[in-house]
Amino acid sequence: MSVRVCRVGLNGRNDEFFDELDYSVIQTARIETVKMMSHTNPTVFAHLKEENPRLEIITRLFDDRIQYSHPTPAEFAGRMIPLLKTLRPYCQKFQVVNEPNHSQGYEGWGATDADAASFNAWFLEVYDRLKDACPWASLGFPGLAMPDAAHRDRAWLEICRPAIERADWLGVHCYWQTPPGQSTLAFSEHFGLNFKYYHQKFPDKTLEILECGNSNIHSHFPITDEAIAQEYVAWLTHVFRYNYVNSACFFILSSHDERWKFFSWRTEEGWVKPVAYWIGQMNRPDLVGETAGSGAFPVAFTNQNLINAFHNTEVKLGLPSWSLMGRAGISLSSLIQDREAIYSGTPIDDLPNLTTEEKELLKAELAAIVGVEVPPPPPPSPPEPESAPDFLWQRPKLLTVPMAPPKSERLSPSAAANATERRVVAMWNRYGWLLTMLAEILQTEVATLVALIAGGVDRRSFAADGRMVIRFEVYTFFEEWGNENQAAFQKHFRFDPYRPWLNHRWRPAPGKAWQNVHAGQSAEWGAFQTARALDETAAKRSLNMGLPQMMGFNYNLIGYPSVHQMFDAFSGSERHQLLGLFDFIAGRGASSEQLQALQAADFDTFAARHYGSRFAARYAGTLRRAFHTFRRLKPSA
Repeated sequence: MSVRVCRVGLNGRNDEFFDELDYSVIQTARIETVKMMSHTNPTVFAHLKEENPRLEIITRLFDDRIQYSHPTPAEFAGRMIPLLKTLRPYCQKFQVVNEPNHSQGYEGWGATDADAASFNAWFLEVYDRLKDACPWASLGFPGLAMPDAAHRDRAWLEICRPAIERADWLGVHCYWQTPPGQSTLAFSEHFGLNFKYYHQKFPDKTLEILECGNSNIHSHFPITDEAIAQEYVAWLTHVFRYNYVNSACFFILSSHDERWKFFSWRTEEGWVKPVAYWIGQMNRPDLVGETAGSGAFPVAFTNQNLINAFHNTEVKLGLPSWSLMGRAGISLSSLIQDREAIYSGTPIDDLPNLTTEEKELLKAELAAIVGVEVPPPPPPSPPEPESAPDFLWQRPKLLTVPMAPPKSERLSPSAAANATERRVVAMWNRYGWLLTMLAEILQTEVATLVALIAGGVDRRSFAADGRMVIRFEVYTFFEEWGNENQAAFQKHFRFDPYRPWLNHRWRPAPGKAWQNVHAGQSAEWGAFQTARALDETAAKRSLNMGLPQMMGFNYNLIGYPSVHQMFDAFSGSERHQLLGLFDFIAGRGASSEQLQALQAADFDTFAARHYGSRFAARYAGTLRRAFHTFRRLKPSA
C-alpha cells in the first residue's frame, strides 16, 4: 500500500495549557491529528498550528454541567457557540460530548435504551442549533464507551441512528488489553478493531477513532512501556488499510490526573515514554493529500469514485465518453485493475489539460459521490481598532513612562526584614511606576503585579557584561533544526535522548572539549552563538530570553512578527522584557483566564495555569506572601 487515509493522532493534555514538553512529544511522534478539549486555552491551539500548519485538530466540546445529568440543548449550545467561533481559525471539526452511554452515568446519560433515545433527541437538537450558528463547523457523533458487554454501545448505535445519520462524521473508541502469555486483543473486532462494526452499520460515514490504546491498567495486567510502543506501531500499521478511518487518536499525551498516568506518553516528572519515539520513527505510507496544493480534495476516494465522477462530468458537459479522462492523462485501464483502491495519482487541481471549470465540476461530482462538502477557508480575524492595540508593548505610553517610581514613593531597603520583603522592595523600587500603569490597564491591583515579579520569575534581565540573560535549550534546537541536520548537530551538541531536558553539552568545534551548556552565562552564550552560526532562526527560537525566561518560539503569542524582532527588543530593553511577560500572561487584547485569575488575586488558579499543576502549590504560596508583603509595606498603593 503506497498511500493511507488514517492520520496518526493523539489526545492532547487535558488541561488549559500545555507544557513545553507536550509540544516536544507531539513533534517527536510526528503527530498529524490532535484531539483537544474545548476548555484548553486558544493560545495552545495557535501554538500547535504555528508549529505545524498541516496539523488537524478535533475538539471535544466539554461542558462541566454534564455530570450524572446534562444541560438542555439550548443551554449546551448557548455555551458552545462562542467557543466554536473562537476556535474557528484553528479547528473546524468538533466532537459533541463524549461517551454518553457510559454505564456509570457520569457522562450525563447511561447505557439503557431509554438513555440512548434521550441522547438521540438531545443530539439532533444540539446539532441543529450549532449548525445554524456555525454552518462551517463539522460536528461528529461522539465516541461511545466500550466494550459492548459493559456499555451497550452497539445497541446505542441502532437507537441513535437518526442522530448518527445527521452527524457529519462518526466517532469510535477502540481499547484493548493484552493478558500475560496470551494474544493481544488489539486485533479483535470487539476491542482494537471495534471500528469495523461501526463501518458495517454506517458504511457511508467517515470514522474518527477518537480514543484508542492498551488499557491493561484496568485489569492490573503487567506490560512494559516498550511492549506498548511496539503494539501501537503494529496496530496502526493494520489500521492504515482502511480508507474510511480518517484518524486514530491514542489516549493520552499527558495529564496531571493520576488516573491517566498509565496512558500518558510523558510523565509529569518530565520523562518521555518510548511510544513517542516508536511512533515517530515508524514507517508510514504517504498521507493522501499531504503533498497536494491548497486546492486538494479534502478526503480520500477510490479509483471507482473517480471513474464515476469523470463519467458524470462528461455527461453534463456533453463530451464523448472517457475523452475528459484521456485529456487529463489518466488511464481508465489502470484504474479498473483495482477499483476499490484509494486513488493515489495526480491531485485533481494538478491534472493537466483541464480548464478550471472542468476541474471544479469534476470535484463537485466527486464530492457528491463521496458525500462531503469542501469547507471554505476560515475568514481572517478582524483587525483591532488602532486606539486599542492588541499588545502592551504597542502602547506608546508604556514605552515612555518611567519604570521606577519617584523617590518620594520608593520603599526603604533598610525596612526589609526578610528575603520576601527584600525582593518586594527591590522590584517596586525598580519597576513600580511602570507596574502602576500596567495595573490600571489590566484592571488589577498593583500589589498583584509586584508579587508576580518579586515571587514568580528570574529577576535578572541582563548579566554583568551587559548581555541579556539567556538559557539555550539544546533539545529544542534539535527539534527546530538538528533533527533534519543530525551530522552537523552532533558535531557541536549532545543531550540525553531519553530525558532530553538533561545533560545538555556543547563544544565550539570538533576536537574541542565538551562543556556543560548551563554552567553559566558565558557557556549559554557560547552554545547559542555556535547554534546561531548553523541556523539563526532556529537558534533564537530555542532560546529562553531575559527576565521572563520566555522561549523564542512564543514570539507570535506576544505580538512580534518574527523571533528576530523579539530577540532584538528583549536584548535592547528591560522594559520590553517586562511587557513581554505581561503580554504572554494577558494574551491578545488582555482577555486570558490567567489575567482573570490575577484580577481576582486568585493565585492558586493563576499558578496552576502559568506554572503547571506540578509547581502550582509552591508558586501560589510564594506569590501570596509577596502580595500581602507589598500591601503591608505600601498600603497607599
